[in-house]
Amino acid sequence: MASTDPDSQVPSVVDAVAQDALRTLSLPARLEAILYLKGRPVPLAELAAIAGIERDEAELALITLMADYAHRDTALEIRQEGQSFSLQLRDSLGDLVQSLLPVTPPPTATPDPSFPVEPTATPEPTPTQGPRWDEGGRL
Repeated sequence: MASTDPDSQVPSVVDAVAQDALRTLSLPARLEAILYLKGRPVPLAELAAIAGIERDEAELALITLMADYAHRDTALEIRQEGQSFSLQLRDSLGDLVQSLLPVTPPPTATPDPSFPVEPTATPEPTPTQGPRWDEGGRL
């Protein structure tokens, strides 16, 4: 199990089995796997820590990986946002994403059938409801 440095939130130790699996890949492929599995922008320092390499090595491997993606016929790209990197679909595929995964507004508040609802009491009729009686008790 990986431990975490509470100040940096960067894993300081990666499971030995995971490290062995990562070592079978080239360095760019290791970083690609990490970015894929994280599914969010990952700071360069965190990438280096997970891969068990120096920050400079991670930066060079990312440049290689980004160049590789730029020349591939692929739907994915490595995106840099400040000092963080992510693996994501190319922006040009936005229409495809919208057609396959349409964004729908959240449903209006509807009762959950599995949640018990207390019945509400029926109000007593008011004088304006039902038959109208005059003061003498006649309709």
